Amino acid sequence: MSQGQIHEHFQSKMDGTLIFSQSALSRKLKEWEKYEAHAQDNPNALSSKHPHVVTRPNVERALFLWVKHMEAKGETVNGLMLKKKRIRFEKELGVPEEERLP
Repeated sequence: MSQGQIHEHFQSKMDGTLIFSQSALSRKLKEWEKYEAHAQDNPNALSSKHPHVVTRPNVERALFLWVKHMEAKGETVNGLMLKKKRIRFEKELGVPEEERLP
């Protein structure tokens, strides 16, 4: 299947699934081996683009449970909400100020 055919296929999807240009597809295909190697080296990473680094597992777990709770209520969590909740959990879980994320 050619890049053009792949691009046309996803452009025809009415739900907006995977909207990208043919040039973006070409760039990503050129970097495929790099992304594949990263994914193999980091099988638990949420994104093969940015490694998932956990410095405080207790804060990570609290955030994970909070997000699951919000999803169960049908709520949408955005980046700002997540950051504010992280700051709160860092305080509540006693993370020293000099070790808190900015």
